[in-house]
Amino acid sequence: MLATGLYQGPAREGPEFGKASPACDILAAMLETLDHLILAVKDLDSAVRAYTRILGRTPSWRGEHPGAGTINALFRIDNTYLE
Repeated sequence: MLATGLYQGPAREGPEFGKASPACDILAAMLETLDHLILAVKDLDSAVRAYTRILGRTPSWRGEHPGAGTINALFRIDNTYLE
């Protein structure tokens, strides 16, 4: 996986594609909601360009956390967001 979070493995095709593992079933049973998903990247600007292309939308928000030395971008996705 690249720093942008783009999947670079083999094509996800075949009869096994889409089958959830038992671990996924357990996790799905435990989760009722997902507030947001955070992906750490080395280059935020490159990641924003990539996810803008993938998701077909620009970030809803870009922020900075001066005390923590981090920056972020948020993409709204239905009832959650990708940070």
